[in-house]
Amino acid sequence: MTRKCLLRSKGFTLIELLVVIAIIALLLAVLIPSLRKARESAKSLTCRSNLKQMTLAFSVYSQENDGRMFSLAYGADYWFRKIAPFLGDAYFQQNPTVDYTGVMQVSICPSTKIQTSRENGTYNTTWHYQDGIGSYGINCWLLSDVPDSSGKTWYEKWGGGIGQTTGRYFERYSIARSDAGLLADAFRMDVWPMPDQEIQLRLSTSKSELKEPGGLPHNPNYFMRRYMADRHGMAVNVGFVGGYVEKVNLVDLGLISWSKRSFPRPDLIIP
Repeated sequence: MTRKCLLRSKGFTLIELLVVIAIIALLLAVLIPSLRKARESAKSLTCRSNLKQMTLAFSVYSQENDGRMFSLAYGADYWFRKIAPFLGDAYFQQNPTVDYTGVMQVSICPSTKIQTSRENGTYNTTWHYQDGIGSYGINCWLLSDVPDSSGKTWYEKWGGGIGQTTGRYFERYSIARSDAGLLADAFRMDVWPMPDQEIQLRLSTSKSELKEPGGLPHNPNYFMRRYMADRHGMAVNVGFVGGYVEKVNLVDLGLISWSKRSFPRPDLIIP
């Protein structure tokens, strides 16, 4: 009789099991959000590291090319293919699809999924254009405004007027403002930010509007929206000409100096 009692004492009662399960569930409820937040913070940190490397690559390119930057072009002259050699991958410039998990993985934010089915990306996917993929969009005002074969700059070709481009391009990258935005999380690879669009976007930003870019047509009225990607808690990481990177809330994108004629507007800050 005594032996049976001893054997029974080694087990758990139903109430004890329920208590243990309840404690485990409570711990998971507390830990999972923290773990998720830590994972997202790690992704954002990697994203900022990517942008840091790329901004430095642009600086080196400029130093080796008389302080100038290349003009906006596609194919082998596409911007992240042009700077690939300055990131340690000269082969990538001619063969961008060979290995995007190598050195040029810096062109992909870890908060995005790789997709190859469409030109524009979404808030959580890479964009895909020709033979390249990526998660960041370049501020085209920092590139040369050399007209293409049609006699127009790319901004004009996509529907903008010559008056809108006057005085906005930085003639030389080496004398551009250090606080000018160079690269940021984006739906597309090229962006021409305009102050008059920033006001409207700052007032209408919402998560529902950022889920799908709606095609983002080649029209100046949609260009700034290419940066409105909700990837880091209603914020994007921005790499600046000065070589530093900051996490910027979407509603504050209008405070960045994007073009030669744009200046921060404190009066646009939303309380």
